[in-house]
Amino acid sequence: MDALDAPLADRAHVHCLSDDSRPRTLAELSGDARNASAWLWNLSGQRGTVAALLTASHDCLATFFGALRSGHTIVSVPHPARGMDQLEYLTQIGQMCAHTGATHLLCDPNVVPLLADAPVPVHAFSEHHGALASSAPSAPGNFVQFTSGSTGSPRGIALSLDALDANLTSMYDWLEPRAGAVVCSWLPLSHDMGLIGLALYAICSVNAPWSAPTELVLMTPESFLANPASWMRACTDYQATSTTSPPFALRLAARALRSAERFDLSSLRSLVVGSEPVPADALREFESVAHEVGLSPHALCPGYGMAEATLAVAIDPPTVPWSSVRIESEALAEREWREAADGGTELVRCGPPVLGMELRIAGGRPLGELELRAPSLLSHYVPDDRPALTDDGWFRSADLAHISDGSVCIAGRTDDVLIVMGRNFDARELDGVVASQNVCRPGNVACFADDAGRYVVVAEPRVPGAESRDLQVGAREIRAALTRRFAAAPSAVVFI
Repeated sequence: MDALDAPLADRAHVHCLSDDSRPRTLAELSGDARNASAWLWNLSGQRGTVAALLTASHDCLATFFGALRSGHTIVSVPHPARGMDQLEYLTQIGQMCAHTGATHLLCDPNVVPLLADAPVPVHAFSEHHGALASSAPSAPGNFVQFTSGSTGSPRGIALSLDALDANLTSMYDWLEPRAGAVVCSWLPLSHDMGLIGLALYAICSVNAPWSAPTELVLMTPESFLANPASWMRACTDYQATSTTSPPFALRLAARALRSAERFDLSSLRSLVVGSEPVPADALREFESVAHEVGLSPHALCPGYGMAEATLAVAIDPPTVPWSSVRIESEALAEREWREAADGGTELVRCGPPVLGMELRIAGGRPLGELELRAPSLLSHYVPDDRPALTDDGWFRSADLAHISDGSVCIAGRTDDVLIVMGRNFDARELDGVVASQNVCRPGNVACFADDAGRYVVVAEPRVPGAESRDLQVGAREIRAALTRRFAAAPSAVVFI
């Protein structure tokens, strides 16, 4: 809450590349945030609750800080998932508003017409212009973010500003801010990595004791996906020192780096890779081309986090190259930890826990469910007010993990075991074999039980609109590869 009014706030800038506006200093954002506070008080009363589709715009950031200043609870709701139709999305938004008590939905002006049938009134972030600035209430607001929904329906997570502070402090301990730092991001602000790990990390570094004004360069996910080279171009043009990415984007960026365009990544201190399981081959693919444009061998930092911990749980330090370990695949399926000299399943080490984060494996086993305790943990799920933690403050992650030499290896989910004809198989190992086939987009694969004693493969083709005969050939190759590796063929291969 102090960042926008810090003594050095006039020396830190936010560049929103997609809204064609000039950069704003944090001091300028502070004035807009005060206007937004007054606007929200008039809109939904004192200490109300509003939902928002957070985007890479100055008006959005001003509204976000304005909501917290005015004592509101701001609920970050996701943008529609790929393939989700409008009715399904509006239904999801309606449920999230009902669960959190949000009475209004805020978004960029160009999105307002698309949400005309939303179950709550819709307003543009820009409506705060012209409102008279107000003083902040004695108690700041709260923040609710939703889980990704990758392993179930999205759940609302209530976070205090103290929890946000704690996680940001742990990230500053991991990578101490320096004067002249530049954080570049294309990640959506509706996701914790984009909002907390990049935007708030950059903005709040102006506070004491760091007092390091940081330039924040924000792109939109749409601009990156339309042209993956734009991320590398922005990192080059602004001489970015930090950025973050899920593994799938590294593959797209590696392809961009192979083009004739000239890039320079020599300024990057850290490129955190997380948000989904981190495959070693994606790191190697990016590294193989990025080192030619100056990327430091220490810059790639695999990490592990979750919305329930605000964001960061463990991150590899930017002082050593990333590393991995190979585990016998059969051992993983049996939930045992046996390292292999070669072959097996390769797992990337995600580094030590961040400052203030305690980790343990349930039952004291070498491989088991990861449990965590930290000041950055959620207070409760929304709308469920029951405690999400054990009586002594531990959170059960449902992630399967191993801890050695202080570093965390994530081996999947605790329920990622398929029982096929009486044999246990690790689902990630099956997924990896399928994803290695030329017909599939890497990472866009899932194998799961068919409730008849076997399993089904669902995959997205590498080539959109592929011919049926090519998919039939690909399905036979997938079936043959799985049979050779596991002596267990799927009951069906489905392309979507």
